[in-house]
Amino acid sequence: MKCLLTVALCVAMTSVVSAQVVQTSGQQNIQSSTRANSSQIDNRVASCLILANLGEIEIAKFAEENLDDGDVKKFAKTLAEDHKKLNKELERFAPQAASTKLSSDSSSWDRDQQRSQQAGTNITPGFDNPSASQQTAAQNPTDKKLFQIEKEATQNCVAMTKEELQETSGKEMEQAFLGCQVATHIQMVAHLKAAENAVSPELKQVVADAKEKVQSHLDKAKKLMKEQKNS
Repeated sequence: MKCLLTVALCVAMTSVVSAQVVQTSGQQNIQSSTRANSSQIDNRVASCLILANLGEIEIAKFAEENLDDGDVKKFAKTLAEDHKKLNKELERFAPQAASTKLSSDSSSWDRDQQRSQQAGTNITPGFDNPSASQQTAAQNPTDKKLFQIEKEATQNCVAMTKEELQETSGKEMEQAFLGCQVATHIQMVAHLKAAENAVSPELKQVVADAKEKVQSHLDKAKKLMKEQKNS
């Protein structure tokens, strides 16, 4: 039980950080409407969501590799596939985050920007011909710093969660993983609800679709937990 709560708390805290960034963006949009750029708001929200999805994919893949065959293992595989699809939908709103990987080396964002500068171009990773707003968002120092902070938080949480899961096995690992999923998906639904009213109509539709999918994941995780408890 202690392991389950530790795993759930760790990942939930990372989602809270993401939600705070989205809420801040929303407040800036309301309080400084004459100065705020909707594409920059979209970019920041999409970047946070991409990182959250990457963290979810990493944990799901880890669980898929380490769980015994069964419904929970299948659920882990579905999670990884669905969150990859969600990121594909988000990439056009945050092209500089599209090639990001959760690793200990320097951000792919930094490497790609350095290469483009050396080549004398302003190409944003993930797009062959980025718009002016996409270039501006990718080069914004504040957005870049927030992205780096969120990326590091996600990396730390993934590593800590894996460590906790590695201390379990069998049914205990399944319960810990499902507890983690309940926590992260509650936070993600809250995150998506907060984002809906802070973004452009185009991104709003993507967020709405993502919210529906994430809610289905939450319902499935809760159902599997109940089945595990009664088995």
